[in-house]
Amino acid sequence: MKDEISVCCYRPGLDGSGIGSIESAMEHLFSDAKSEILITTYSMSSAADIFLDWLEASLAKGILIRIAINKLTEQNPGVVTRMMGLRNSYPHFLFV
Repeated sequence: MKDEISVCCYRPGLDGSGIGSIESAMEHLFSDAKSEILITTYSMSSAADIFLDWLEASLAKGILIRIAINKLTEQNPGVVTRMMGLRNSYPHFLFV
């Protein structure tokens, strides 16, 4: 079993700096995960559709996913609603 930690961020002007983009890191995370994913995030915008698609595909494979989101009740309502639907469908999806 290989554990891996990736650090990524988004800030204009970081392209080519050696710091991975959030999108490429997330795609790698979801496609390579075998048993568990743990994510912490400050916010999730309405542009989170691809992230939520990757998350749902991983849940469908039986991967345990835990997400801690800063101030969950203040996040985009559409994102929160979709995540609650996923939580209702997949008991191995936990978020706070």
